Amino acid sequence: MLSGFVGALIATILSVVYLYIAEQIRHRTEIALEVVGHCDEIFNRLQFMHIHKEKAYTQTDTELNPEVYRANSIELAALIQSTKTHAKLEIVYGAGTTVAAMNGLSHHFQEASSMLWGATKNDWAEKGVQVQNLFKNVIDPMRAGLQRELIDGTRVKGIIKHFIAGFWKKVT
Repeated sequence: MLSGFVGALIATILSVVYLYIAEQIRHRTEIALEVVGHCDEIFNRLQFMHIHKEKAYTQTDTELNPEVYRANSIELAALIQSTKTHAKLEIVYGAGTTVAAMNGLSHHFQEASSMLWGATKNDWAEKGVQVQNLFKNVIDPMRAGLQRELIDGTRVKGIIKHFIAGFWKKVT
């Protein structure tokens, strides 16, 4: 009878652990895709602005289309100022390295957008190179690192590691 009770207890514990891990995988996959999509949207809008200004400022017969540029800028500003994705990420992952990586990347997105918004035809040669270097040396590696961290966080090993770290933090 005791062995039956112990078996049932073990089965219950394993069932709860399985359900917890399955739910975490689902939540983390959803937020990973949302964060990556959010970053892609910002990246694409910044790239559009850069290409648009590059053409307008370096090619003599190309005009800067103010309506298209303005619409893109408004959408970019809304994406950069949005905190919804950041909040969801922190709810799922907690305030840790993943959230810090997202915040750092957002800071550099803001930096790039400020450079692009402030760039004029007179200083484009310098600002255009600065933006390209910011992407090449900072933003692209940070995006890749954040994406890798998010994907790794959807794995069982990452979930268990996060659970143990959170449990240990509460105990101590």
